[in-house]
Amino acid sequence: MASATPDLTPVDAQSDFNDAIGVAANQIGLATGVGVLVGTAAGLGIGCVAGAVVGAALMPPIFFAGAPGGCLAGAAAGAALGAAAGTGQVPPPATTSALASPVTRV
Repeated sequence: MASATPDLTPVDAQSDFNDAIGVAANQIGLATGVGVLVGTAAGLGIGCVAGAVVGAALMPPIFFAGAPGGCLAGAAAGAALGAAAGTGQVPPPATTSALASPVTRV
């Protein structure tokens, strides 16, 4: 005959919570690493093209004159901006943050 009371086993809730936090930290770290790699690669490519096209006409030659100098300068700037975008360090647009903010602005 089965007992009417359930079998109670102790649960270590703190250990379960710590394990979940550890797994989440690993996943966030991996996602940030991938974001930095993808953002840097995209920034290098886009920055080089933009620097070669626009930079050759608008900026004085820093490294090399013309398109190669613009490509190098654009790639350096694009890599830095791409890495920042990949980690999520770029602030959201003002309209998005204003809509999401619980504080009423006057």
